[in-house]
Amino acid sequence: MKKTIIITITTIILVVIIKSYINMEEKPKYSWSPAVAALEEYPMEVYSGHLIIGKTLKGAYGYLPFNTTIENGLDYIESTSDNLHYPPRFLDVSWYSFTEKKTYTGIFELNYELIDSLLKKECITFSGFDEKDKKLQFNKGGTDAGLVKVGLLPGGVVRLWVHTDRDRFEVGRYQAQEDKTIDWKDVYPDFTMENVADEYTKDLPQEIKDQMAQNRIPFGSWERLFNRYNTNIKTDVTDKIEVMSIWYANAEYEEFLYIAGEKDTTKKRGIPIKINLTWRRDDGMRIEANVVFDQEKMLALFKDIKTTDNLKINLKVDKTADLLVLGKGLLLTLENQDKIIDLKPYIKEQQMYNCYTQFPANAPHKTVVLEVRE
Repeated sequence: MKKTIIITITTIILVVIIKSYINMEEKPKYSWSPAVAALEEYPMEVYSGHLIIGKTLKGAYGYLPFNTTIENGLDYIESTSDNLHYPPRFLDVSWYSFTEKKTYTGIFELNYELIDSLLKKECITFSGFDEKDKKLQFNKGGTDAGLVKVGLLPGGVVRLWVHTDRDRFEVGRYQAQEDKTIDWKDVYPDFTMENVADEYTKDLPQEIKDQMAQNRIPFGSWERLFNRYNTNIKTDVTDKIEVMSIWYANAEYEEFLYIAGEKDTTKKRGIPIKINLTWRRDDGMRIEANVVFDQEKMLALFKDIKTTDNLKINLKVDKTADLLVLGKGLLLTLENQDKIIDLKPYIKEQQMYNCYTQFPANAPHKTVVLEVRE
């Protein structure tokens, strides 16, 4: 009898140990925190928000930032300090739209598999030149300190992005409903939300205040920001571009590491609104170039372009430009099957200057494997 009991207990202990080991091995090798964003001129405030990692709505979760005004643009990051290791399955969020003077609520099931695949994607990032080893250092590993960002737009629209070490990618659009049951008195006990909204919107541009007064906020007009096009980024190998970053109107972002042997790619991309890159002159000097497009002009340009078109963004370094002279840096064209468009009239700001960091051309590489924080 005693022997049977001992064997049974031993078996239970082994099962527990094996299960713990399996769970430990299955733990995703990344970490992320919840974040929230809103359009710059349409401020919002989160009443309650959770990105839920459990398999039910009552599961474990991370908080969205709340009791703070969100108003700095969809590229802006307002995040918590949570450190989560499993992808979210649900979003439960309630918030106030100051320009509409409405509260919205939504509970949404998320694309768990897509979010997980983006967060766990192993990537290489360039961290700089190690003066001690005289080598270029590249970090390799899963996402550390990534973000799952919730974007709140007028009309109760919710969009979701995943931020990793290398990319920002939109993974979903959802529609919330107006909610008149939420009592904001526990947040602002001495004021109505209408009073609070008046205070927060008094310094907005007159155009936005007119929209509010005339009840004509242009709902749906922001959808054009989020179009994607089958786009090839085409560079000239003789320009010796090392690193390039591109920001898009849909709040996506990507980085190209030509210095690590990466090549131009074709994929679905948004409307470019900013490009930054480093390249090397023939004398070895590292140069940085920066271009900011006029977003409204770019949106107007892409209005007549079909999302099914095959596009090519041709990028050439302007080697004749003088450093520190505004308006110089890159030569850009947009090409489809019908025509080639010079993008110079669509540029709002452009400049080129010596890089802050300089290191020898063709320096050897070293790769550092990073451990994800616990």
